[in-house]
Amino acid sequence: MTSTSHPPPSVGYLPTRWDAALARLRTTGMVRFGCAANRDEVHAVAQTVMSLRGHPDSGPDGLTELRAREAKSSAPGRAGFTHRELPPHTEGSSVACPPQLLMLVCLRPAEQDGHTLLVDGADVFADLAERAPETLRVLTRRGAAYFGGADGHAAPVFDRTNAGRWSVRLRLDDLVRFAPHVSPHLPRLEHTLERNTHVLDLAAGEGVLLDNTRWLHGRRGFVGERVMLRALGTCRADTPVSLGFFSSWAVPTDPPPQIPPEGSSGCRDG
Repeated sequence: MTSTSHPPPSVGYLPTRWDAALARLRTTGMVRFGCAANRDEVHAVAQTVMSLRGHPDSGPDGLTELRAREAKSSAPGRAGFTHRELPPHTEGSSVACPPQLLMLVCLRPAEQDGHTLLVDGADVFADLAERAPETLRVLTRRGAAYFGGADGHAAPVFDRTNAGRWSVRLRLDDLVRFAPHVSPHLPRLEHTLERNTHVLDLAAGEGVLLDNTRWLHGRRGFVGERVMLRALGTCRADTPVSLGFFSSWAVPTDPPPQIPPEGSSGCRDG
């Protein structure tokens, strides 16, 4: 996989560089940082940047340890716990409101490969708008894809969140089914993803903080013991972030969803 540009450099040791990290998150939706390669500090950093959100695989502290503990598993959604490649995807794509923020920290890199893969949805959107506007139009239609199993969620790949802002929701594995009118456009989408994929070789104590409504994440297959910690959460009230990305590109689609009234249980931009 190749990349048309390089992600911003690391802001450094995150516990002392939070202001710089927040500024980076607000402009690019992605922060590369450093911290101590131990669970306690990763947990402390996660609490600084987000309100943690539990996951079925997370521990009592809200962190999920990602290692190859299911080497032979082919069950849908379990590739993250094997040595296999994990294509770039949106975390929590099968729920109505995916986590707003995702943090990954490397505790132990693999002996061979296992590089982190990142795709900026804003780059993919702009690429398609220029080279394949009909594909982009199809991907913005409601019901373009169904994510998850029986209790999953139907949604467009690119969705308008509020005036001028967009979010991405995508995966390309056994946990997604695309509408028939979308299928002919998938090769173009896959080529665009590949063209805009960044490859990061994270060392122990290096991590990334992502706007999960903008960036897709994945990894290459690997050999050896690779251990990562993952945190999911929502933006803290005292550090607001405008999620997703801005684009002036216009397409005739269904009306954007209405923001629910204060106190309701609907999704918010944060």
